[in-house]
Amino acid sequence: AIGGGWIVWKLVILEQPKATTTIKGGGLYLDNLSTVTLSGLRVAGNSADGEGIDGGAGAYITSVQQVTISDSTFSGNIASNLGGGLYIVDSEVLLSDSSLSDNRATYGGGAIYLEGLQSKLEEWARLEVYRTSFSANEGGNAGGAVLATENTEVNFTDSTFSENISDYGGSVETFGHMRCFSESKEAAFLDSTARWRGGAISVLDDGDYTSEGCTISGSALGGQYHGEARADIYAGELIESEGETYDATGGDFHCNANGCEGDVTK
Repeated sequence: AIGGGWIVWKLVILEQPKATTTIKGGGLYLDNLSTVTLSGLRVAGNSADGEGIDGGAGAYITSVQQVTISDSTFSGNIASNLGGGLYIVDSEVLLSDSSLSDNRATYGGGAIYLEGLQSKLEEWARLEVYRTSFSANEGGNAGGAVLATENTEVNFTDSTFSENISDYGGSVETFGHMRCFSESKEAAFLDSTARWRGGAISVLDDGDYTSEGCTISGSALGGQYHGEARADIYAGELIESEGETYDATGGDFHCNANGCEGDVTK
């Protein structure tokens, strides 16, 4: 655990046997810092097994003004609750040129869980992601790769999602503001799977999702609650009976709880 001031780490390996049991932050715990720069990390095989709602088997980050992570991998980390790879609370994280794969969280956010505390409405958690891949992550209940609560902002640029799985939101589920951008049109959601709704993306309550050039393709199964064999996107309220499902037909669309518009069809 690290608190106060700033820190710069490069070429660090953080691995633990899978039998290791940690309440939160199995590989790395950052608390109440101003600036942190991490490069060349390999965070693998860690576990977080707390009895509450915490997690962050790979890394637990809370109340940090800015964390920059580059050229790093998070793989095979397992959380019994939230955030198999990273658990981020009231912090800003910049993640680039990295890979998050085969991470799992029993409740949600297989690779990343992002939270802005409800008790501090002025507080926002922010995640900026560049040229990063999310593959084969599993968030048991919600957000196979990424689960973001209200009071959060997430921006993906030229990043890809493939073969992630969850009950709701095969790759991502958001209650906050989320945007995916790719000028090259190469960023994509590929073969995401939701067991229940939103094969690739689930947008709930006050959340919204904007895609600029990020396509969805492959076997994005889901929407079975609505009697459909396929549905890329779910947009609606947390109550499952109040929402719509959509298939993406291109890379430019916008969704909120009232539905989707743009390159989508119902």
